[in-house]
Amino acid sequence: MIEPFDRLTVFERDSWTCYLCGHLTNPDASPFDPSSPTVDHIHPLSKGGHHTLANAGTACLGCNSSKQASIITAA
Repeated sequence: MIEPFDRLTVFERDSWTCYLCGHLTNPDASPFDPSSPTVDHIHPLSKGGHHTLANAGTACLGCNSSKQASIITAA
């Protein structure tokens, strides 16, 4: 299932807070900075998750990179 949504919608819904570590992300950070915000699929697509707003969460790049395709519960 694919549901179109905007990244900003996810970030604002989540108050720019990483659902994995609980820290605020930095919207002004370089896209390569570990504190920059990314959209993560909570249940990875590779594990049967869907690209939907309900399955998307704000994650800092550092956490998202570490998580990879794992299924992790929120902090």
